[in-house]
Amino acid sequence: MRHTIILFLFLLLPWGTAGSVSPLSSHYSPYLAMHADDPVQWQLWGEEIIQQAQREDKLIFISSGYFACHWCHVMQQESFRNPAIANVLKRVAIPVKIDRELNPELDTVLLEFVERTRGAAGWPLNVFLTPEGYPLVGTVYLPAEELLRFVERLEQRWQTEKAVLAPLARKAAQQHSKRQSVAASELELSKLRERVRERLVEAIEEEGDFLAGGLGDGAKFPNVPLLEALLLQVERDDSLKAFTVLTLEQMAAQGLHDHLGGGFFRYTVDPNWQQPHFEKMLYANALLARLYLHAAKVLQQPVWREVALETIDFTLREMWHREGAFISSLSAVDEAGIEGGYYLWTREQLLELLTEGEFRLVNLAWSFHRSEEWVEGGLPIPSLSREAVAEELGLPATTVSVQLNGIRQMLLQARQQRTLPRDEKRLAGWNGLALSVLSEVAVMNQRYRQAGRVVRDYLHSLWDGEQLWRIKGQPGALEDYVYVAQGLLDWAGASDDQQSRELAVRLVDIAWQRFHHEAGWYRGEGKVLRAMSSASPMLSDGALPSPSAAWCQLARKLGSNGQWRECFQADLVTLLATPLFYPSYIVELAQREK
Repeated sequence: MRHTIILFLFLLLPWGTAGSVSPLSSHYSPYLAMHADDPVQWQLWGEEIIQQAQREDKLIFISSGYFACHWCHVMQQESFRNPAIANVLKRVAIPVKIDRELNPELDTVLLEFVERTRGAAGWPLNVFLTPEGYPLVGTVYLPAEELLRFVERLEQRWQTEKAVLAPLARKAAQQHSKRQSVAASELELSKLRERVRERLVEAIEEEGDFLAGGLGDGAKFPNVPLLEALLLQVERDDSLKAFTVLTLEQMAAQGLHDHLGGGFFRYTVDPNWQQPHFEKMLYANALLARLYLHAAKVLQQPVWREVALETIDFTLREMWHREGAFISSLSAVDEAGIEGGYYLWTREQLLELLTEGEFRLVNLAWSFHRSEEWVEGGLPIPSLSREAVAEELGLPATTVSVQLNGIRQMLLQARQQRTLPRDEKRLAGWNGLALSVLSEVAVMNQRYRQAGRVVRDYLHSLWDGEQLWRIKGQPGALEDYVYVAQGLLDWAGASDDQQSRELAVRLVDIAWQRFHHEAGWYRGEGKVLRAMSSASPMLSDGALPSPSAAWCQLARKLGSNGQWRECFQADLVTLLATPLFYPSYIVELAQREK
């Protein structure tokens, strides 16, 4: 009897049923851990998922996102915590949740698939694969009702048309894996170089927004690799100077930039740079800080040097990890789950902090841009110049400047009482980008030098003598090897650190051996989906610099002539068919290489 009671009590415990504890519980990725209690029975990605799918004759549902992503949080609340959606997903597929910052190769394969099939992609990214591992259909954020209908239609079609759909998915994946290329020896490199310069101008004339800056007429992203290429082009001729200056001015002056605390948001949803999605990423701020340092020199704009230093100061103040180095991101939503709530101000909040005179002053100097979605107030963006405000109020410009600086500090201090969730993963590659910019400013003061040494030591700790770790326990991807190598090489140049230079050389060499094969470059070990190749002769620029281009640039600096020439020639050929893939080193070599 006593044994029966003990068994009964044991079965009542929440962990008493086999398999009841989510594999996402207590995961070091906060994005994965926050999904542990979803009714959707998420699994972690691995090759065994495909084996399980084939064994159970189910589709595979991979949902990719990241902790700072606002719409990822929205989709979790609306859909992945919806029992009806959880039930239909359980019938149809094996649900897998990945953190795109930990699985960049798999995420890229799925992202490219959705871009090809839907015309655009982003996060949250949701893709169904066949049991063999071929992408079948994908989508981004959908409201719960639409997602439920989407999955139910897919379930019906898969049941009735599996014999047709599975071969189609396999054929499409295999065709995409076959890359067409032209042998570099068949083309004259001098003509290719000239064509690169021409295509850069053509691409900007076609895609550039000459009224607001940036590319396209929709959401605006700070494409740093392209802007670095434009700075090099401006050094040669000034045909694109006005566009480059306009874009840099708009990014620094409008809503992409946090004018209270410094730093940049990931992108704006509108074409005029007013309405950001509020996530702040380490990589974006490291790249933009370095871009504005370069722009200040090339375009003789000292104010942009201040933008760069303010951005570096922001990362040191708000993105520094308690054990050293930088965390990956700050969330778009505050502790109450409100998008942008950390950064927005209501009239009542301002009046509570400011006198009537200060309130009038700040409302002249700044606009508080509002969006229908922002129920918690407006985002402060400078509007009138301090000279114009001084004239309006009949005050000396120096007085206005002092008062505005005091108001800014007051608001910043009040804002720091709010709570903003942090993703504290310290990613190798992104810290490598941060080390590069710290290397450029290390001579300016002791604080930058000390931070650089700490980041340098952290990156060295991720090398175990045989491989580089992305974070402890997670193997590095190509981008980790090349961004860390770049950061260490820059640090070696700034501090005469021979050990860092030697490790950079080693990482460049291993990256070629590990990630470059006959089919081209792999972002990871090439095992992301055995059913299809993820190799490419050239990896594109985007929010981050092309990892293959970054490798080529490093190899050139380090004297790996045979390898970097092979890479460079393949890149030049590929560029003829891809007009916006312009790593800055390609433009540099097109201008200067004989």
